[in-house]
Amino acid sequence: MLLFFYAVIILISGKNLTFAAKPSDNAVFYFALCRIIIGIFFAVFIFSLQKTKITRTFLVAILFIGFLVRLILIFSQPILEDDYNRYLWDGATFSHGINPYKYSPLQIMQNESDPESEISRLIKLEKESGPIFHRINNAYLRTSYPIFSQIVFAVSYLIKPWSITVWKLLLLLFDIVTIFLIIRILTKLKLPLVLLSIYWLNPIVIHEFFNAGHMDVLTFPFVLQSILFYLNRKLNLASIFLSLAIGFKIWPILLFPLLFKKLSGNKKYLLFSLLSLIAVVLIVTVPLLETQLDSTLGLIKYSTSWENNDAVYRIIDFLIENILMIFNKPYFCSLCITRWVTVILVLITTFYFAIKEENINNALIVKSFFIIAVLFFLSPTEFPWYYTWAVIFLVFTPNLSFVLYPAFLPLFQLKYRWEFLIYIEHLPVLIIFIWEFAKGRSSFYQRLVKANR
Repeated sequence: MLLFFYAVIILISGKNLTFAAKPSDNAVFYFALCRIIIGIFFAVFIFSLQKTKITRTFLVAILFIGFLVRLILIFSQPILEDDYNRYLWDGATFSHGINPYKYSPLQIMQNESDPESEISRLIKLEKESGPIFHRINNAYLRTSYPIFSQIVFAVSYLIKPWSITVWKLLLLLFDIVTIFLIIRILTKLKLPLVLLSIYWLNPIVIHEFFNAGHMDVLTFPFVLQSILFYLNRKLNLASIFLSLAIGFKIWPILLFPLLFKKLSGNKKYLLFSLLSLIAVVLIVTVPLLETQLDSTLGLIKYSTSWENNDAVYRIIDFLIENILMIFNKPYFCSLCITRWVTVILVLITTFYFAIKEENINNALIVKSFFIIAVLFFLSPTEFPWYYTWAVIFLVFTPNLSFVLYPAFLPLFQLKYRWEFLIYIEHLPVLIIFIWEFAKGRSSFYQRLVKANR
């Protein structure tokens, strides 16, 4: 019910909380507080499932309210968010046959050229876009979104140019496929269907996709379909779909070592898996290679120096700086050193889980969850919508730490005023996460599954 009222309030008053409306600090504070309260109730709801008798009517109610809230928010204006402007612009560019990685919005604004040139065509698109083009954030950067995502952006443009509503409806389509696959995997693993509420009623998932319009949900059906094929021992198809997922977002590439471990005894399947991965990587990189590879390319900028809402990353950076000072070593390129340290830690985590033996049906999913969770904690950019990458695995291996996260992540909206909040946002969850990992299989998970068998 809280989710429903939240959606209605956002639909009615969300326009007062957009960047264009320049909301007051108090308005942003109350908005964040509202989201924190919903996050707390979400955690209480999931925790209470250990003692709740689940009926078919209850499951239908979960599915209905999750869908209804999504539908309402599709028609709301994105609150304190503007990434969707880039999606709409990329879709227009790509649908007109222009490489979306070639020009930054700033280059278009500063150039005047021959009427037949690509820049001239883009200037015409800029005039057609209304305020969208001029609201693109980091206008000096060229886009960073992989080519398969660009295809979906273009589809949105072809259906109805410059429409955030059409874009969100496409997200809903991918989300419906996601929940359908979640249900199939839960059934395959003989886990309680009520666990789908961890995704379907998750307030971060709902807000970040259907109010803010973030595109990360595009990856989920391909990752989940890969898992389903893996569980059905169709490993070649699992490789293909996991490769396709990389065409939307790069992070699923970390899951390939888990698949390679399974295929290590069959050279034919292993070679096929490697070839499918290489093929998609080439498809993703070729459009980039046709452009100038410098710091104005979003992917390069993002991977080398981007930093936002990061707690653990800042602590590592602080420690490295002070260690170097103790030994009187010059501290240069702090971002380079800290980034390499975090990359190495993520790779060590991936290698550890790739070689770790597990005798449970959902071992691949459990390992995937921990790898993506560690990636999120160590990332220099811990945006709330990146948390959703772990949620698609969390459904099948509920951990208390990540169930609690939606009560902390809304602090992201307040960190611009109180920077110390990033530590309150992430560190309590990290401590619980480490405790759960050290303890082994979560007792919360065991009680939840046992209560709903």
